[in-house]
Parts: sequence; C-alpha cells; structure tokens
Amino acid sequence: MPTTNGCLTNFAEQKLLDHLLRKTTWTLPTCYFGLWTGSPTETGAGGAEVTTPGTDGYNRIAVGTAGSCKFNAASGRATTSNVDVIFGPSTGGPWTDAEYWVMFDASTGGNMIAYGQLTDTSIGTDDSYKIAAGDIDLTWGTTTQTKWVDSVVHALLDHLTGRTAYTAPDLWLALYEGDPHGAGVETTTAGTNGYARQDVDAAMAAASGGSISNGSEITFGPATADWGTVDYCAFMSALTAGSVMGGGALGASKAIDFYK
Repeated sequence: MPTTNGCLTNFAEQKLLDHLLRKTTWTLPTCYFGLWTGSPTETGAGGAEVTTPGTDGYNRIAVGTAGSCKFNAASGRATTSNVDVIFGPSTGGPWTDAEYWVMFDASTGGNMIAYGQLTDTSIGTDDSYKIAAGDIDLTWGTTTQTKWVDSVVHALLDHLTGRTAYTAPDLWLALYEGDPHGAGVETTTAGTNGYARQDVDAAMAAASGGSISNGSEITFGPATADWGTVDYCAFMSALTAGSVMGGGALGASKAIDFYK
C-alpha cells in the first residue's frame, strides 16, 4: 500500500493552535487508529466507521503515549507510522469496505483528529486488515499565512501523536523588515527607540475553523526614532533576543517614522 498523506481536522488544528499560543493546554493525547468508509471532512463529519468499535471483532488501535508511540519522531516537517497496525479478524459478518484510516482521541466516540485515504478494501468474515509500518504519513505543509519553524512543527506533531508533550513558551510579537524566515531583520532593536515586542497571549482569540487570530488590537510604539518600513511580523521566543518561532507577511507594508 502506498504511503497515505494525512489531513488534520479543524478540531486538531484548533487544539494545537490554542496549545501553542497558550489559550488552552492540550494534555498529551492518547490517539487511536480506526477504519472509515465514505469521505471524512475537516469538520469530522462525512462517512462512518466500518462497524461499531467493540463489535464484530473490530476495535480502534491505540497510537500510544511517550515510550510506546506508533509514530516516528517528527523530522522534515512530517511523521510516519512505525509499526504495522492490524485490525480484526472480523467476526459476525463482514465489515463495511475500508476506504480511509482515521485517528480519534478516544477508543469509542471522541473527536476525529486526522484521516487519510486507503485502497478501497472489502473485509469479509474472519478477515484482518493491515496498514503496514510507514504507510501513514502526517506532513505539515506550508501556508501563505503564518509559517512556523521546523522545531515548532516537530514538537506539535510529536505532541499530536502522543510521543512527547510540548510545553508552549510565552511568545512575543515582533515587527520585521523582510521575511523573518529569510534575510529579514527586526525593525529596530527590541527595547530601544520606543519599540518593544508585544506579549500575544492575551491578545489572541480562541482558535476557530482551524485557524487563530488576534481578538484585540496589538499596539507598538510610539516610535522615538525612525523604524523603517514594516512588512512582516514574527513570533519570538523571548522579549529580547531569542529566536524566530514563526512569522508571515502583513496585509500591507507601513513606514514607521519619528516626527519631532
């Protein structure tokens, strides 16, 4: 079976964003693999499980927690399954065809976290279904909005799969001339010229629809010297110095000048 790229649901994206920006801590989850028929969606709707967990020989398979996780440590902005996942054998009649793998945060019920397409397979009585090690892939893609650095992405993927809990640091918003992931530079030294990075915890609203944004204005200045033209912002790991954790372009560039 070829590797199947997983898609995170809005629920998982919101939990990760709220955790990362310290709105609500997401306790290290224990996730479970399941089999699905029909097309799931990012809202967690669509399709249905091949049969009810706990019946017909079918149970969801625990992904595990630290020390027994069924995913490799994240690298290259991705993680893959590291063991064969075997369902069944089926009893009491065939299961509905398996079309997708799914991940939930509970052995029954719960919230869908991720899903990916499988080769459509019929599962008759006494049949088992195996997803081979390495066939499940969760890759964190890039976006045209905020891009998080590799270390943050890897920490979030390892948290999501129950490998290692991630304690999110306090993040500070900085202004940049140019891309903070490239040759960009901070508009001026933090703590000088009337400029200070802003603590974003209180300003951010709760995540919704798989994204998060500030719920109140974030104000810089007033400038006591020219800052130059600001066209990017960055999330930093400290009030001064530190490192870039993520960043993206502003909706419009703005020259910030000091008028005596």
